[in-house]
Amino acid sequence: MLQIISAALCTFFGFRNNPLADIPYASCFPTLGLLSEKWSHDFYSTSMRALFNAAAEEGISWTLIGGVPLVYLRHPALIRQVFVKNAESISRCGTQTRGPFGTGKRIIRSALITADGDVARHWHADMTRGFHNRPAMERFHWKLISIATNHVQKLRDIGMGDNLQSLLQDYAMDAVWCLGLGLENASQCTREWQEPFAQYVQMAASMSYPLHHTMMNLMCGRDFEEPDYYENDLHERIENCVLQLLEANSDLLNPEAVETLEQMNFLQRISHETGGSAAQPITPDVLAHARQIFSHGFPAPTLLLLWALRELTLYPEVKQKLRTELQESDWHHRQELQLLSKLPYLNAVVNELLRLHPPIPTTARAIDRPLNMQTQSGASLVIPVQARVAVSLAMLHQDPYVWGEDASQFRPERWDGLLPNTIEGECNYVHVARLSGTKCSNILTDESIQNMDDGMFSARDELVMDKQTSWN
Repeated sequence: MLQIISAALCTFFGFRNNPLADIPYASCFPTLGLLSEKWSHDFYSTSMRALFNAAAEEGISWTLIGGVPLVYLRHPALIRQVFVKNAESISRCGTQTRGPFGTGKRIIRSALITADGDVARHWHADMTRGFHNRPAMERFHWKLISIATNHVQKLRDIGMGDNLQSLLQDYAMDAVWCLGLGLENASQCTREWQEPFAQYVQMAASMSYPLHHTMMNLMCGRDFEEPDYYENDLHERIENCVLQLLEANSDLLNPEAVETLEQMNFLQRISHETGGSAAQPITPDVLAHARQIFSHGFPAPTLLLLWALRELTLYPEVKQKLRTELQESDWHHRQELQLLSKLPYLNAVVNELLRLHPPIPTTARAIDRPLNMQTQSGASLVIPVQARVAVSLAMLHQDPYVWGEDASQFRPERWDGLLPNTIEGECNYVHVARLSGTKCSNILTDESIQNMDDGMFSARDELVMDKQTSWN
């Protein structure tokens, strides 16, 4: 029956001469997005598994979701073909904000997660330079250590109870805005962010919301790419949250307050490079990057820290080995950033956490122009402009074909002799947590591990994590 429905949709939407006929088709759920949110969520999980299984031989499969062809990439070589070699042919939103991130773009407006083409590459270079290079991290290393120490002490003082997620979220918020703005207590200034952020995530990750948006705009006589009433209202509330934080800390944004770029925090440098002044430090680029930090700055590290506590609780031998390495290291006596890279087991634990528990489980792109590629068997195909391509990072990182029969096990020792950068370059491993602006190694210090109670991770926190689903 599903095959019949899918064939009818192919005909209706103009795919009579199917360019994807030579790759495996997965009979998933063509009505995905037309159903209630609960049903869509369940069908989505089942659909991704069906696509993953269908791609076992060719490394690629496809299906129709609401009339849109979705091409699923399983094999790392094919992921590299599309996301690396053909990066110019794909984008996040596609034309008319109809891509996977269209809802986010209509709500957030300008931000890295919703930008395409040269703008996205420019902003990505900014984020990499400001958050992920050694000079930037060295400038704020001691502040980050202080923040982590304070939050670990808070965990010890008040205990966990129902507060573990919120306490780790406060840490993540403080760490990322320390790097972004030089602000060490952002969590105390952003309590009112929770409700609009939750609504943003719900709308942006919804399978059925695009249909609701289409219907609302049709009834109001607006084009699809225009924000609807609910999106405009949410955008205004988010904009107020971000602007209030920036305006309240305009002294930290002032590009004239320090003499060299090396002394500036991330947003201060962006202000300097985009025409900001003491009187007007908030430039459009500053605001765009601040929106990016709002939308992706703290959920990913919060989730990763929750998983870190869970795995270290379940594997006490890993916790003890990690504790021993930290206590016997030079970093234990001289907490200098460069010494962290000389802790192989700490890096192995972090890499294994990111492999098993990628904070962003799925990534997708819109096809901007026809994309020629080959399957694993050498068959040629053309992915049409109407299509979307998707990769399940969670499934890739647990694929026995890539990682062996123990792929689903938490085993940091697997990283002995492996080079993460090489594996990531081959697309065997996609390190999406770089987007979050902070890493869990900032809080996995010898003190925090020493004081970690074996029972600190509760079942209710695991339930929280099971509900986390988003697109990168």
